[in-house]
Amino acid sequence: MIKQKILIVEDDEISAGILSDYLKLHHYEVDLAHNGKDGLTLYKQNSYVLIITDIFMPEMTGVELIQKIRDIDGNIPIIVQSSNKAPEEIIEIMKYGVYDYFLKPFKQTE
Repeated sequence: MIKQKILIVEDDEISAGILSDYLKLHHYEVDLAHNGKDGLTLYKQNSYVLIITDIFMPEMTGVELIQKIRDIDGNIPIIVQSSNKAPEEIIEIMKYGVYDYFLKPFKQTE
């Protein structure tokens, strides 16, 4: 059975590790990038069924990453995870066709 592949772009290594471990327990293959620039490079080199990204990261923000990915593929599901609860940010992010927005920290049941 071929595992479906997910890309996590998250600068917090602990959060990235927890999410990665959880997804691996559910039989997904996971690639990690700790900034938007590396995330974009991995995206261009691989095929993913889902991208999960933070917003505030070094080298390239999550918004910039989403814009660049949308220029390549307008259909890939993208989930944003962020600690920013500002409604205006959430509304702005959703304009890019983001599938969902989760506030950090989140529980595995979410």
